[in-house]
Amino acid sequence: MRLDGNIFDLTVPDGTFSAPDGRKLALKGAFTIDMTEPLPRTGRVAFRGQGPLSLALEMLDSAPFQLLQKNGIPLAGIEGKVDGQLTVSMPLGHALEPHEIRVEGKTRISEGRLGHAVGPYEVHGANVAIDMTATAVEARGDMLINGGVAAKASWQHVFAAPADKQPPLRISAILDNSYRNQLGLDLNDMVQGDVASMSR
Repeated sequence: MRLDGNIFDLTVPDGTFSAPDGRKLALKGAFTIDMTEPLPRTGRVAFRGQGPLSLALEMLDSAPFQLLQKNGIPLAGIEGKVDGQLTVSMPLGHALEPHEIRVEGKTRISEGRLGHAVGPYEVHGANVAIDMTATAVEARGDMLINGGVAAKASWQHVFAAPADKQPPLRISAILDNSYRNQLGLDLNDMVQGDVASMSR
């Protein structure tokens, strides 16, 4: 911990958040306050976290953040590993409202399993890069659907926009006869060979 008159700095070189079921999220980072700011000052937490994706999402969705399910991001059935670097900025001195918290940074998800996040289809083997700013979160990645259909996905959520104005989830793939069968698309009597496909 350091206080030099201008900056208050609290550094955690090695820490762990543990869930009752044994899941652990390794964290390292720092909490800083610019003491020259007028009141109310802003606290900034810059950290890197590594561990189970499910635990990281549960933490982001708990009070006071509540960043996910209220913004249309379901948590059920999501598994994988996460490695992220984020900065969280928040006003100090009063009870926080979710809209006062700014989260910015980059996160990578590997070995992701998203349950039935894409309609009736199972998604696994997902590797996703996520960029989060104060105004939106954007994700792009590769995944396997229903056991082996290779696909690419892109998704964006704008925090201030209503649900009917949000950009859609886009999934694209090159589907041959075998892939169409895996997805339950009974089209091979009308379509043969590789066909580019995109869903929204």
